[in-house]
Amino acid sequence: MAVRKIMADKRWFEVLQYSGDISFLLERGGKLYRKVDLATDMDPTFVHLYEFGAAALMWEVDRPKEALKLLDKGIE
Repeated sequence: MAVRKIMADKRWFEVLQYSGDISFLLERGGKLYRKVDLATDMDPTFVHLYEFGAAALMWEVDRPKEALKLLDKGIE
């Protein structure tokens, strides 16, 4: 389990780097959902990933359906 948490942390950094890059805005966050989804598969209890991913998808790139999917996954 410890290795999975470390991998989730690595993916968390990838999410942060992607969301801070200009390609995030140019692509309207097209890769964000998948990146967060993979990271939360590694550690389903990583609450910040769900919160950050959903907020960025909803408020930054206007993708409410994907934001809700992430929140629903986190609630499960």
